[in-house]
Amino acid sequence: MLNIKEDIISKINDDTLTEHRHDNLGLKSSWDQDCGKKISALANKNTNKTNWLCVGINDYGQIIGNNESWAKSTENNISQHLNRYLDPYQTFKTVTCHVLNSKWFIIIEFKNPGAVVDWNQKAF
Repeated sequence: MLNIKEDIISKINDDTLTEHRHDNLGLKSSWDQDCGKKISALANKNTNKTNWLCVGINDYGQIIGNNESWAKSTENNISQHLNRYLDPYQTFKTVTCHVLNSKWFIIIEFKNPGAVVDWNQKAF
């Protein structure tokens, strides 16, 4: 299980970061509004765990290779979507940009607050 952000970074370095090995992890190559469905699904599945969604990382756990400008812009889009579509908002904990070997990615931390978590007024 992934408990802290450093666990994710360690798994990236070890080439062992994959969804099927971690039930509290989602990986997305890029961000769009529909990625929030994964947040709802993980939060509703893992009601007592911290969950993670990594953006800019493919299904094989490899960083796509985006630049810092992408990271800043995408972080802003994620924050706006979380404010608009996530309910309850207390599900969301942090969204942070990270860089490894000049490749940027984003980690979203969230946890079920004790209620059904909806994305755009639907639970997944």
